[in-house]
Parts: sequence; C-alpha cells; structure tokens
Amino acid sequence: MERGRGALDGGLDRLVLREAGVDPRLLNLAAEFQERVVIHARMPEAAEIAAITHSGVHLPGSAEVADWRGRVAGELSKSCHSVDEARAAILAGCDWVFLSPIFAPISKPLDLRRPLGPELLAGCVALGGITLDRLGVCRANGARGVATMSQVLNDVNPASAAGAWRACWDANG
Repeated sequence: MERGRGALDGGLDRLVLREAGVDPRLLNLAAEFQERVVIHARMPEAAEIAAITHSGVHLPGSAEVADWRGRVAGELSKSCHSVDEARAAILAGCDWVFLSPIFAPISKPLDLRRPLGPELLAGCVALGGITLDRLGVCRANGARGVATMSQVLNDVNPASAAGAWRACWDANG
C-alpha cells in the first residue's frame, strides 16, 4: 500500500488495487484518494468499498458491465482485448477502458498474444509493454492514458517514477 501511496503522491492519476482481500490500509488509501483509487472487481467487497470510499471499480474482461453499473457510484472501467470489446464496454456504460496488449507485455513474458499496436488506442488506456519511450506514440494515437505496474511500483522510489511518467505524459500533450 505504501508504494501505491507514494505513486499517487508523485502524480499517478489512478491506482487500480488488485488485492485479494480487505486490508484496513486499503480502505484508508481509498478513502484518502477517493476517485484516484480504483478497486478491482475480483475483490468480493469491491462495490461496497467503492461506495464507502467514493472509489471506482475496474472489471475484468469477462464481467458484464450491466451487472455493475447500478452498484457503483464512482467511475467504472474494464479490461478489453479488442476494439470491439472496448466499444461495447463504453456503450454499456463504462467510463473508460484498458486496451491490451498494445505492445508485448513486460511483466508477462509468456503472454504470446499478438500486440494490437498503438494505432487502435483512440479514447482507451494503453496497457501492455508500455514504457516511457513508448508513451509519446500512445498519446499521439489518441490514448486517454497509459497503464504500467512494474515501471512505477517496482521502482525504488515510486513517487519519483510516477512523477517522471506524469511529466512525460504532459510533455507529449
């Protein structure tokens, strides 16, 4: 949780929490950062935590948006793996979607799916193989944002890493 807090303090726009269970530190972080924290729907209490803390909820690709839309007051996002899935999620009521993999994933070397490429990113959050040197091409192709885990949270100083990502994103606007 402290690495996530550092990244948020450093300029990270959103932090998706994929914890398996409720931890009091998670509740404190979500309550403090509210909409900047997004609770993954795999957590059984995701809707309840989001309601209490004003956080968003992130859905896995297999989830039905309609099952969640009325249960979540904050933003609703979803993982998508094609432009058609992304379009359907937005039409079903998602506020934003992750589209992946844009490039070969860094944290999943055994993921052999063919990368979609940055040309399909208009309005989506880019996920999969995103590095600072690829951020500009994602933004130039209309990405709403970019997502990374290892590039920020595995850094010795997540706040500094998040600040570098924020500065790079802003510089490429």
